[in-house]
Amino acid sequence: MGNGRILADKEGYIKIPDAVISRRDLVEEVFGECIANKDFDLLSRRVILTTTNERVHELNARVLELIGDEEERAYLSVDTVDSNEPNTVINYPPEFLHSYSESGLPPHELRLKVNSPVMLKRNLNPSAGLCNGTRLRVKKELGRGF
Repeated sequence: MGNGRILADKEGYIKIPDAVISRRDLVEEVFGECIANKDFDLLSRRVILTTTNERVHELNARVLELIGDEEERAYLSVDTVDSNEPNTVINYPPEFLHSYSESGLPPHELRLKVNSPVMLKRNLNPSAGLCNGTRLRVKKELGRGF
C-alpha cells in the first residue's frame, strides 16, 4: 500500500493488518489508556479517521464521556441570519440552521471539557503553527468559557 510494504493480491485486494483492526470499543481502544493514565498530551496526538460528520459527533461524545470528571460545557452557534444585510431575503428557521452540517463547519452544539482534544478547522496563524488540521487540547476554563 502507500509505502509499498503491504502488497495487493492478483485481484488488487490487500489484507488489512490485524494491528489496525479494532476488536472492541474503538474509542476505548484508541484513547482509553491515555484517559486512564490522564496522559492528555498523548490523547491529543491520537486520532480516529471516519467517513461522516455524524460518526465524528458520535465518537466525540464517547471521548467526552470517557474523560469523565471534568465539567462539560456546551457552546451554541448563532441561529439567526443577519437581518440588516440588504441582500437577505430568505428567512431561515432556527431548526434548519441547527441541523445544517456542511463539511468544514462546526456543529450547532459544540461540547467541550478541559483536556478535550480539538482540531482547528481554519488557518488562524500559520506562522505560529495554528493551521487547519492542527490537533490541540483544551487546557483550562477561563471565566464563563474555555
